[in-house]
Amino acid sequence: MKLSAFLSSTTKASLRSLAAAAVAVLPVAATAQDAAPTKLPAQLIPADAVAAVYVSPSVNLKLPEYEMMPLEVLQTAMLEHVGIDPYHINGVTAVFGMPGPMGPIGGAIIEFNEDTAIESLKPEILNEFEPGEIAGLKVYTMPAFPPISVHQLDSKTWVAGVGDYVKNIVNAQQEPPGKLAELATKVTSFDGVTVIASVDLIRPMATPMLQQMQPMIPPPLQDATQVAEWLDSIYIKAKPGFLDSKVAISFIAKDEASAQSLEKLINDAMAFGTEMALAAANEGVDPEDQIAVAFVKYFERISNVISDGMRPKTNGSVVRVNIDGITATPLLMAGFMMPAVTRAQVVAGRAQAANNLKQVAIAMHNYHDTYRKMPSPAITDDDDEPLLSWRVAILPFLGEQALYEQFKRDEPWNSPHNIRLIERMPSVYQAPSDTLAPGETVVQLPIGDKAMFSEGKETRFRDILDGTSNTIMAIEVAPENAVPWTKPADWEVNPEDPMDGLGAIHQEGFQAVTGDGAVHFFSEFVDADEFAKLLTRDGREVVNWDTLRADIHRHNGPMIGFGEETIETEVELEVDIIEVLQEDEE
Repeated sequence: MKLSAFLSSTTKASLRSLAAAAVAVLPVAATAQDAAPTKLPAQLIPADAVAAVYVSPSVNLKLPEYEMMPLEVLQTAMLEHVGIDPYHINGVTAVFGMPGPMGPIGGAIIEFNEDTAIESLKPEILNEFEPGEIAGLKVYTMPAFPPISVHQLDSKTWVAGVGDYVKNIVNAQQEPPGKLAELATKVTSFDGVTVIASVDLIRPMATPMLQQMQPMIPPPLQDATQVAEWLDSIYIKAKPGFLDSKVAISFIAKDEASAQSLEKLINDAMAFGTEMALAAANEGVDPEDQIAVAFVKYFERISNVISDGMRPKTNGSVVRVNIDGITATPLLMAGFMMPAVTRAQVVAGRAQAANNLKQVAIAMHNYHDTYRKMPSPAITDDDDEPLLSWRVAILPFLGEQALYEQFKRDEPWNSPHNIRLIERMPSVYQAPSDTLAPGETVVQLPIGDKAMFSEGKETRFRDILDGTSNTIMAIEVAPENAVPWTKPADWEVNPEDPMDGLGAIHQEGFQAVTGDGAVHFFSEFVDADEFAKLLTRDGREVVNWDTLRADIHRHNGPMIGFGEETIETEVELEVDIIEVLQEDEE
């Protein structure tokens, strides 16, 4: 496979590739004594960089932890296939800037301990690059998207960058250093992997983003929205090993009060993770199965041991977390993290489904603006017989005009022609559930005499006397009630049991979008009487959102749509990281 083809298939991970290159060259055999690195290339870190990852192959290859690895084989393979002896690589520093319109930006600084020209690369690699210029700099560019360019800064230094970021790195020498460059000057330990990050530049973006995610954050961890406001910088030192891996994470806070808040949040997160892990371990355990019960006790004990070993320690404005022996307990750590991974998947699926519902609501509004009415639940024939769903009718307002025109709208959904289009279901109608058949959807309208939609009646926004913010427009039904998306079938509201047909399409609940376009998450244990008020368009009921919020907080975290306003604060602080680094070396 050609290198250009490989890169073009992985362009979204171009920055990760730069960072991975640092790790890939760690274990190589030493045949001579070369000058070890004495500092990070701080002078080449641009002022707009927010994070850097550093690794020194020439230092790491000498670590006792790598003695059992096939260093000679790896060294020979690098020389034969790349043309570079990795033992001669003094350091690789990957730098990451603020994301731009074209996505993530960044680059890498590769330092050698002997003269090494880019032209020394094997021809099969060098031929994949095209010579050119960027701002007067001679570069070799890989024509991927985004392109990756490499510049020979001097006889022992290469600079690589995504797009034209090579220019930023080279020009950093003539510009005042940024916060990250200042942090880099204080790093004096070069074994393992070093990560430094400055929060200053990302704070204005990170805080609003975290606050938008607040509805998805579990109640015990709601303070996580303030992390960027508390933090000034982060320093991570990882020393890999087979049985004695060590990772030291230092969170440098703005002040002592922020450090104490951060320590509390970390402890709360560990307690929450342990609680979820134990709940997962206990799930489905037969109390009569003594071995299973004993395993749960063991899991509880080892979880507490791991948690206690990772407790944060605060000294002034620095919060330190030490993690030892990671590789000695991979299975235990995997089991410990599984609930968090599962939770993350649930949150991501719910967020995507919420966005889908919002897109449906926007399409409904655009339909109403065009036709002065909402779409009917079904496209009907001249005898008012339902043929196709409203989900087909709004396709032009979802950017699916071409698909809309393929339907024969005078034929039923399951006609020989139309039935073939079921497999073309737009992603907006998909649900985060692998239990649904292809082409089935849980996105449905509430249908009822008092609901926003009624059979045989047109609906206009002026008819919704309860207010669009208090009336459900579309909803996610239980998976067992999913229907083919083109079929004119929806959720029939049962006034006697308003929860009939609903269920946990997501973990412990479902979502609905009200007429104003706001998406809300409802617990499957929501108060049925209060929920029923959202199913009438002109019932004149007063909706108690506090009760609905309480149900969400009690069972599954806050609703999507309820968040706090962004509060930005400017705090000036100078953090002396030297003590942190010295403690790490000790």
